[in-house]
Amino acid sequence: MNNLYNYSLKTEDRGNGALIKGVTLATVTNISELGKGRVKVKFQWRKYNQTNDEISARIITSDKNISPSIEVHDVVLVAFEQGVFEYPFIIGFVWPHLKDTES
Repeated sequence: MNNLYNYSLKTEDRGNGALIKGVTLATVTNISELGKGRVKVKFQWRKYNQTNDEISARIITSDKNISPSIEVHDVVLVAFEQGVFEYPFIIGFVWPHLKDTES
């Protein structure tokens, strides 16, 4: 049973189609595509994992006329479309404003 549990965690870490339940924290690492509504993030729960690669995440805002004010090292809340790891969406920020300089 313990081996099965470890295998499922590794499957999630590889992000190969495993379903992610709920939301998670991530750190913004690159904002070069902010004009296209995307930024690169690294996930907090994979912080000390060798495979914690950046992944592009779309940004959801409550007002389509306002550009999101997002910076590198911002800690954000991420959800996944239909629970699929490859389709992350930023749905909010941690308040009070929180920075993660260890990403």
